[in-house]
Amino acid sequence: MLEHRFLNLFKKGSVGVVVSPIWLPEEYKPNGLKRGLQIANAFLEDIKESQAFRLVTRYRDLLDLERSGKVGLVLGCEGGEIIEDDLNLLNIYYRLGLRFRFHA
Repeated sequence: MLEHRFLNLFKKGSVGVVVSPIWLPEEYKPNGLKRGLQIANAFLEDIKESQAFRLVTRYRDLLDLERSGKVGLVLGCEGGEIIEDDLNLLNIYYRLGLRFRFHA
């Protein structure tokens, strides 16, 4: 899926790393935990099936990208709806690979 939709565009633009935030449309707010986990799972499954993309969770991953020839994907989120009102859920998302949050 990732290769089919995005790889040629990224390679053409010399893109080495892509920030991929989880973003929830209005209809999933304020109860976004389930949808956020579904999106994170789909993201991770796409990466697992991919030969051209790699999940970036550490600085070392960034350094290894050029040698591997893969495009790095960094999982993030936009807003806080995916944790609803429980900051402890950030630990779960961190284990899934989430490394930053956008705040508008």
